[in-house]
Amino acid sequence: MQGIFSFEKQAWQAAFDSLVKSRKIYANLAVAGTAQQEALCNARVEEIDPSIRYCAYNLGQLRGGESERELAELIALHGDSSGMEMLSDKLGVRHNPKTEKTK
Repeated sequence: MQGIFSFEKQAWQAAFDSLVKSRKIYANLAVAGTAQQEALCNARVEEIDPSIRYCAYNLGQLRGGESERELAELIALHGDSSGMEMLSDKLGVRHNPKTEKTK
């Protein structure tokens, strides 16, 4: 919710940070749950990606028309993953940044 609120306020860096964190959480939850839960989490990731892309564009980190691979690399480079490792440990799954890339 913080990411969407920041997005609406056009606070691009705060929105980008929050949305990337949310995306990583949903990506990790997708591999930890049932098939139905995985589908729901993956759908949420697909909903978040355009907002992340728009924030990155407004921050000058992406130019219009850049590929999904470049967005995935930007997401992978952003922030530390210590929180994701803790979440993965609690869920009983191993954190793998390669699974967080967009399709």
